[in-house]
Amino acid sequence: MTAFEKLSDLLVDQFGVSREIINLKSTVESLELDSLEVVDLIGILEDEFNITIDDDKFDELKYISDIIKLIEQVD
Repeated sequence: MTAFEKLSDLLVDQFGVSREIINLKSTVESLELDSLEVVDLIGILEDEFNITIDDDKFDELKYISDIIKLIEQVD
């Protein structure tokens, strides 16, 4: 399973995001997560992919593709 597939599953299962709107060009904002869900997402990403994401760093991750690049840097 690719990092994109894992991330997509996580967004669908944990946050109820419609799979149809998730693609590499989707923005975090377009997924319509509220601020608490974004905090939860950061924690889940850190646990699931064994990475550390500073809150300031997450603000720089605008697109799903940016998150995938971060995940793949530690693989």
